[in-house]
Amino acid sequence: MYDIKKCEKFEIEGWIIYIWESTKEKSVWYLELNPKTSMPIKTRNWFAENLVQVEWSCIITIFDTSIGKNEKLNKWDKLVISADGVWHIHSNPFDKKSLTYWYFEGDVREAIEKMRHEITKQDII
Repeated sequence: MYDIKKCEKFEIEGWIIYIWESTKEKSVWYLELNPKTSMPIKTRNWFAENLVQVEWSCIITIFDTSIGKNEKLNKWDKLVISADGVWHIHSNPFDKKSLTYWYFEGDVREAIEKMRHEITKQDII
């Protein structure tokens, strides 16, 4: 694991993304979710998400069928979400903050630039 204090930090509506490294080959992030929050539903068509739960717990709802399936991650649990366009939601319905380690194989720098742009827009408004 990496020193989260040295990561680039993005705060967005109840969740924080900490980026340690992002290159053409791989990206290493952390996701912190406040209690009772979730990220919007999303999909990744070009790379898999490799997750390790670092602190407390979270729920990943995976929609590989029309009805989502909840995967609870407790500390040190691992989950891989495939790169074939599976829709999913990262959420924390619990009373303590959740911290998840994210490792992506592939180039996700465009997604990071979109986050930087969104953060900048929020700061201006």
